Amino acid sequence: MKIETSFELPNFDIYSISRFLNFEYLEFYREMTKFQQEYDEQTSHGTSAIIQEFWNRKIDTELKLAH
Repeated sequence: MKIETSFELPNFDIYSISRFLNFEYLEFYREMTKFQQEYDEQTSHGTSAIIQEFWNRKIDTELKLAH
């Protein structure tokens, strides 16, 4: 999962900004849901300690890349 920290607004009228933000929100939500489903499937909803450690490292790496 990658979160962009900056973006350009296409136009500055309220309708365009609202549409743009709604689109970005839905795209992020879809990506987050996919990430969560992958996590749940691989870790058996967090019950597999070995796979959980892999995910802990993966999440730490993603968070470091976001900053």
